[in-house]
Formats: sequence, C-alpha cells, structure tokens
Amino acid sequence: MNTLGKLLTMHELKAMPSLFYKGRIVSVNLMRQYTNISQENVDIYEPSVSIPLIPEKPKRPPTAYILFYREFLSKTRKGYKKLNVADAAKLAGAGWARLSPDDKNVYIDQYKKKVEEYKKVHDEWSKLLTPKVISQENKRRRLVHEHKLKSAEEKLKLKLIKDPSITPPPKTPYAYYIMKRMNDDGTENIGLDKLEEYVFDWEKLTPEDKQPYVKDLNEETIRYEQQMKVYRNLN
Repeated sequence: MNTLGKLLTMHELKAMPSLFYKGRIVSVNLMRQYTNISQENVDIYEPSVSIPLIPEKPKRPPTAYILFYREFLSKTRKGYKKLNVADAAKLAGAGWARLSPDDKNVYIDQYKKKVEEYKKVHDEWSKLLTPKVISQENKRRRLVHEHKLKSAEEKLKLKLIKDPSITPPPKTPYAYYIMKRMNDDGTENIGLDKLEEYVFDWEKLTPEDKQPYVKDLNEETIRYEQQMKVYRNLN
C-alpha cells in the first residue's frame, strides 16, 4: 500500500489511530487530511522500518573513578559556578588520590555491581543477535539510510550490525609472523619501537623463511571457507 514518502516514527503514527493499523497507514487519503502531502511526495515506504529490530548495544558501566568524579563534580560545582572541565578534572584527580583504600572501595564496589548488571543485560542483548534478525535489521537500516539520503545535504554513514558468530577472515603472512613474535616474547601489547623491530626483521626474511607464515595463511583460508560454508547453509 502507498504510504508517506517521509520517515514517520511510531509515536507520530499512533497519534492518528484511525490511520494506523498493524504497522501500516491504512489510507493515504485520510493522511492528507492531517498533512499537506501531495501525490508526488507519496512513496512506497513501510512506517514499521523506523522501529529497530535490535535495541542499542548496552554500554559498559563507568569506572570507579568516573563514578567518584561525577559525584565530586556535582558537589564541587555548587561552590564554583564557573569551574571549567580542566580545573574540575585536576581537583577530582587530587581528591581521588587523597581517598583512603576504604573510601575508594565504596566506588569500586559500586562499579563491580554495575558490571554484574551490565553482563546480565549484555547477555540478554546478545541472544537477540541471531543471523536472521541481524539480516532483517541490516535490510531495515539500508532502507532507512537510502530514504534519508534523498533529503540529506551531506553524506550519511551507513552503520550495519556485524554477526558475532561469523568466523573472522584469515590474516596475512606478515600478521601471523607478528603474532608468533609476540607469543615468543610473552607479550600481548607492543610499543612502536618493538613493532619497528618486528617490521625490520620481517623485511630481512627470505621467501623461504616466510613460507611457514604463508602456509599458516593457506590453512586459515581453508578453515575459514569451510566454516563460512557451514554458516551459510545454516542461515
């Protein structure tokens, strides 16, 4: 059925109950009684696409220090009406440093409690990320994005949801070399100096020396293609 050529929210539609039925506008003619929409502006568009199928990803809770900072800032600004962010951060940092371990534990315990709550909410959210729902949500986002582009003055970025169950694609031989070096050095993070050392050593390797890492890539590529084949068959 033809519907409005503009994105309407569910709230706007429900404000006109006589026009709204099961996620659709039941009559464009009735809609014109409420809006100045010409025939040229009426387009095929589902109002329900304005409703996300997947809610926003839960945000991680603030750290113990941030919890302290927010409380400190709320109290401090009452005495310093013109306190800027930089000065507030300095005062808060000094205040945090003066806290006793017991006083800090108050905020640490609050943080731990929020983390537990976050994990529960995140687990429930993760259960919604089935391949089918992700596919439908991404189709919805593409439709909304395409529709918004018609009236946007600047380019809009399309944000799609990635399926967490999809196997990561294989890396490069160089990446496998870096991973091996990091494993040999027993580190998970490397600085710029160490990375430059790895790059220099990689460039000195002969094609024969690089073959083990090329082999790693070939094996990972086969594994990736097999897992993706299973994934596509399941979905």
